[in-house]
Amino acid sequence: MPIEAGNAVKPGPSRLVVGLRAACLALAALIAVSHFAFGATPKAVNFVPAPWDLLLHALLFGTIAFLANVGLGGGRPMAVFALACLIGSADEALQLFEPGRHADWSDLLADMLGALVGAFSARALLDHAPAG
Repeated sequence: MPIEAGNAVKPGPSRLVVGLRAACLALAALIAVSHFAFGATPKAVNFVPAPWDLLLHALLFGTIAFLANVGLGGGRPMAVFALACLIGSADEALQLFEPGRHADWSDLLADMLGALVGAFSARALLDHAPAG
């Protein structure tokens, strides 16, 4: 019985690709959790002086969003952006309860900008990557 083109089974991603995606998701989660853990210590107060702290916020959340979107195959930049914004909001909210820390709208904005760039950079990179 011949196989019709419409019924052909499409091969899924290779085991290597699946493993790399899982590693990216795990690394994104590890960075986010580590950020919360470090932020709760006294060493986090003025760790990087202003205005360079905003660059660090953007780089951190850009990295989290980039890795998360790579882990999801690059097709969900808005979902990853929204998740990163929630993480940034939670981080700023928790700082209200940490001695010596304070929530700052400019920090949240830097988080969001970094997450936006990171999430869409991953999509652009994967859109132009060879299939595999």
